[in-house]
Amino acid sequence: MGKRVKMIFPVPMSEATRPMVESQLPPEFRRPDIDVSFVGAGNTITLADSYYDMAIMELAVIQAGIQAEEESAKFSSNHIQQSPSNTFKYMFFCYFL
Repeated sequence: MGKRVKMIFPVPMSEATRPMVESQLPPEFRRPDIDVSFVGAGNTITLADSYYDMAIMELAVIQAGIQAEEESAKFSSNHIQQSPSNTFKYMFFCYFL
């Protein structure tokens, strides 16, 4: 696996809702050299019908992105020593409603 992409959804996801979110990525966009994982962010489910709700969702996504960056740094430091040619990258995308 060359690259990893973490798709961050702005609300918590259960195992029941994860397949629905994953289905939004068309199969023709998937590649064998890129691992795409879908994760939920935050602990609060909101309707996003106010600036307050949107701010909570945005903060949850930012926190999840920071965590993804930290995971990437740990993974890279462990695997670069073992495999200098490893081109691991961890990106995150935010969904805005």
